[in-house]
Amino acid sequence: MRREKDFVITDRGVSKTYHLKEMPAMQAYKWAARALLGLIKTNPDIPPDVVSTGMAGLASVALTALGGIDWATLEPLMDEMMSCVTVKFGPASEAVRPLAPDGQDFEDVQTIFAVQKELLELHLGFSLAAKLSTSSASVATGEIAPTTPTSLASSV
Repeated sequence: MRREKDFVITDRGVSKTYHLKEMPAMQAYKWAARALLGLIKTNPDIPPDVVSTGMAGLASVALTALGGIDWATLEPLMDEMMSCVTVKFGPASEAVRPLAPDGQDFEDVQTIFAVQKELLELHLGFSLAAKLSTSSASVATGEIAPTTPTSLASSV
């Protein structure tokens, strides 16, 4: 069964509930592979074998290399990711509808980033923020060496 969660956020005085649903496994694997291949094209330091690890591989490189992907590759990935989001509305907030194509379901750009972060965490099965803080604390105290894409992939 795919994981689902409601994400409630209030910005600019407007409270909305976004319903997030995990992609089916094969779709998520292909999505992650496309994202990783896009990163590999722009960042040769990413090991090519990380593509075979799907979402776990994406998590390992996202923590160290995200941002190098070009817009032509990124835009369809973002659109596909956001297709996992619906908006709850109505008195009991049980009715859902797809996101409005014109972006009217977002009051602020930060809301979009927050929804995307929640979606990634839903798909990865852990909090990116927690993983980053744990990795940073361990590196700072000398408990572990700085994270590399391959070492993080084995810990995910």
